[in-house]
Order: sequence, then structure tokens, then C-alpha cells
Amino acid sequence: MKFIRLTIYVIILLFAVQLASAQFITPEDGVPAGISPPNLAMEAALDYRERARFPAWSQSVPPGQADPVLMKRLPSRQSLPHRDGDQLTVWASGIAFESGQTVTLYAQLEPAADNDDGLPGSRPGNKPGGDWTITGVIAGRNTGNLAEIKYERAGDGIFTATFTLPEFARPAIGQAENIGVFVTAQRPGSDDVKAVGGILYSHPAAELTGRYQDEVVDGDLVIRAQVEVHATGRFHLAGTLHSMDGTPVATGRMAEELEPGRHWMDLAFYGLALSERGLAGPYSLGSIILTTANDIPNALGPVVENAHRTRPYSIAEFHTRSFDRPDLLESAERLERAAAVREANRP
Repeated sequence: MKFIRLTIYVIILLFAVQLASAQFITPEDGVPAGISPPNLAMEAALDYRERARFPAWSQSVPPGQADPVLMKRLPSRQSLPHRDGDQLTVWASGIAFESGQTVTLYAQLEPAADNDDGLPGSRPGNKPGGDWTITGVIAGRNTGNLAEIKYERAGDGIFTATFTLPEFARPAIGQAENIGVFVTAQRPGSDDVKAVGGILYSHPAAELTGRYQDEVVDGDLVIRAQVEVHATGRFHLAGTLHSMDGTPVATGRMAEELEPGRHWMDLAFYGLALSERGLAGPYSLGSIILTTANDIPNALGPVVENAHRTRPYSIAEFHTRSFDRPDLLESAERLERAAAVREANRP
């Protein structure tokens, strides 16, 4: 527990230092003479005005941007600083898992840079002793310790281990638990190098049945997804519409309270996002996820890719109306006033 508290403290401290340094940069800190720093207020205002053209429940995906639903489910790499400069980075094969599923856990030692005098620094590859041994403890706040694991080194230098989510530790239906993976790298003659990762042990209260319908409603494309609800709760549905060549076009989301049984949930994609891109149907429901949102953390369901192909549609069937969200437009106006004051007071 002391290690966990220390880890959290270090992360918070580093974040605070980075935030402070970002807020108090002056021309003397290295901004070249004659170059004005960007007007962040105006940039933010422009972003608000662009997003205000679409409702909160459906946004356009800018050309070249990846599928937002899929991006949110990419596992991130986690590491902690070490006094010697060495770093242990850990990650998992996914973010959310359910009972009986197996997660692959990864760990990689990254050496410190050489010293300024050209001599090797304190690096994993140069330290005395035998090979590195990497072990981990898997534990949840509610479930306690679930397993102790040992990582095996592969030919690419990345260490791996596997862990299957046990039924006895399964959260209650509609709930989820954050599971920590506390990893330690050890080698004779070297200090331990540590890192903390994690996964979500999820028990959704509903699932997608795989049945879909689509039609245009008031100039918006609506895809209806059938869901099987196992326990009363609040459910969020989110998805990304793709063109048939796999290009993300628009996102949609909705939330609804549902009782047990089969229901249809409407996922609408704002017509302006489709008409502006000039991409006629059919379209693909490139990604869709059903989440049980009864508590924090939410119980995430699996992401289903290429779930549905729509009927053909012409661009003329979709409207060109700007939504003009009042909250974002008001925020943009405030930022524009702040930007104007900044420009007026610039030397």
C-alpha cells in the first residue's frame, strides 16, 4: 500500500510541475524574438464554433481523423520515472475485459541515456548480474489480490504474461472494477524498477443482439440497434459511421433507461455531417459500443466493428442545417472577447 500511495503522489506531483511550467512561460524562457505566441483563446473559439454546428449527440469526424470510438479503446502505455533514468513501461492487450476472458500483459525495459562523458549510463543492458526478472501483482480495490504473475521475455525484448479474469471476482451485474497491475523488474546488483498499469473488469447489464435497421428521419441518418437488457439500468450507445472505403464520417451517441427485455435504441447521425462530406450511401456502422452507465467506472461492452451496412442513400436526402449549439457559441464569444483584449494590450 505504501508503494501505491507513493506512486499516486509521484504522478500528481509530476502533473503539477508540468502544468505550472506550461502556465508561466515568458519570452525569456526561450520564445524567439519577433515571434508571437499563438492566440490560444482565438484557436479555442474557432474550435467551439466548428463543434457548435453539430449537436452533442452527433459530431462530424474531420478528414484524416481516426474513428473516435476505436481510439478510446486503445490501451495506453504506463510508466514511472526511476532515479537511474531506467524506465519500465507496461500495457495490456485491451482496456475492458469480462469474466473468463484472457488479457495479455506486456512490459518493456527502456534504458537510460548514456552519461555526458560518453560512458554507459545506468542501463538495464549494462548492469551486472543475471537476466532481468519481471513479476506482477494483480489486485482490485474491492477484490484484493487476484494473482501473482511472472513475465516471459520474447525475442523482441518485450516481456509478456497472461491472466484470465476469474468468475469469483466478477463485479455485480451492471458494475465494473478497476484492476491494478503492479509490476516490478529485478536483477542482481540493480535497483528494482517499477510500473503500474491496469484494466477494467466489466460486467455489462445489456448486450447488442446483432440486429440493425436504418432510415432517414428529418434529414438525419438513424440506425436502430437491438439490445438485450438483463437488468434495469441506464445504457449509453455510441458508434461511428464510415463510408464504404472505411473512412470515418460522423459519430452518434444516445442514452436511455431500460428495463429487462429486448429493445431498439436509435443511433442518429446528423445530416449536415453527411451532406458536407458529399459521400452517398450505403454506409458502414464501422464501430458501435453499448455501455452500462449505472456507476463509476462504467461497465463497458465490447466494440463491434463493421456491425451493419445501410441501404443506399443519396446526398440530397440529408439536410444542411447548422445546429448552432447555444452553450458552445456563448463560450466562443467569451473567448473571442478575451482574445480581442489580448490583442489590444499587446506591446
